Amino acid sequence: MSLDDSSMSLIGHLTDLRYRLVKTAQGIFVGACVGLYFSSYILEFMIRPVLPHLGEQPKLVFTSPMGDFMVHLKVGLIAGILLSC
Repeated sequence: MSLDDSSMSLIGHLTDLRYRLVKTAQGIFVGACVGLYFSSYILEFMIRPVLPHLGEQPKLVFTSPMGDFMVHLKVGLIAGILLSC
């Protein structure tokens, strides 16, 4: 915000920090929404090199009921973080 940081008070620094953290969270949220939309394509791209080595019926195996959902959520979040950088 201000070019001369030596004249800012503690409250001014905390206000500036809050502003920057909110903007960062907003950027990660928007990037995560885009990443979540494309997470199936990203996941397909990531597992493509492994599929020939999985045998006759290549498919991923998830060991928990929420495994598939959590993988898509994690891929979308990581893609969002990478997009926001």
